[in-house]
Amino acid sequence: MNRINNTSELQAKISEMQAKSDEAAVLLKEELSGIVDGVHPVQLLKNGIRELVTSSEVKNELLGLSLAMSSGYMTKKLMIGNSNNIFQRIMGNVISVIVSKNIALNADKIQTTVLAVISSIMDRKKSNESAPTD
Repeated sequence: MNRINNTSELQAKISEMQAKSDEAAVLLKEELSGIVDGVHPVQLLKNGIRELVTSSEVKNELLGLSLAMSSGYMTKKLMIGNSNNIFQRIMGNVISVIVSKNIALNADKIQTTVLAVISSIMDRKKSNESAPTD
């Protein structure tokens, strides 16, 4: 570091350091503002929802859950119908929960099987369309 010998050099150095300090303060305020905006509850909620929507794992879980819930509901409706009997309704709810739980536990296997069946059907359809007709 240089020794300052006169007041004009001292004034210049003070001005330079003051400018650096002002610039650092502006950068610090901008960074702090960004942090405060990022921690704002609405922004946190938006970011969380954005991550949920873009996550393939969440999409697969939602698909499995909707498959399980709809299967349980359909099973209940097929077995019980619109009965007003309290015992049948209770039994329908129990069956619905059991079916939903079993499907939820095996959702990955069911999805894989369904996709394989659909793929097989589509391949068969394509091969039938491309086969020459007499």
